[in-house]
Amino acid sequence: MRDNFIIAAIRDPALIAAACSSAADRVFLLSGGIIELPGYCRLLRQAGKQVFLHVDLLSGLKADSSGISFLCQHCQPSGVISTKVPCLKAAKEAGLQTILRCFIIDSSALHTGAQLLKQCKPDYVEVLPGVSSKIIGLAVRQYRIPVIAGGLIDEAEDIKAAFAAGAAAVSTSQPGLWA
Repeated sequence: MRDNFIIAAIRDPALIAAACSSAADRVFLLSGGIIELPGYCRLLRQAGKQVFLHVDLLSGLKADSSGISFLCQHCQPSGVISTKVPCLKAAKEAGLQTILRCFIIDSSALHTGAQLLKQCKPDYVEVLPGVSSKIIGLAVRQYRIPVIAGGLIDEAEDIKAAFAAGAAAVSTSQPGLWA
């Protein structure tokens, strides 16, 4: 991933068309079931998007090595997002890019995130809430891998602040910010 770019985060499948026509070249799919996921991923890939599936939020799929194999075969994502170390290890073994999602609510959560990073060695870490410059800065310094700011980012000013704090990327579910 290059620095300072926007990721389209999709919770509502009705926004897939908007993501396809947006300038965002990466998409986080944060919902969906195993029946419709292959079609969603196909549409996004045909639009030139890299698709990352948040496996903890998908329905009908267990986030284990069999679930990851299913996603690789039927959805062909660029990568996966998870809060779970075993899932990220299985995805890495399958050749996918991995993103550890961490909710940083206090210094203990920041420390726990560092422990999880050591266990699964993801390619990126997504920190939430992404509207806290202090959290982003702490994560950038402590984690030493590219940080994606996510959560509660709904204004252009939030994006500027996240980049100023050191985020390599920002994920947002606001289509107006996917430009």
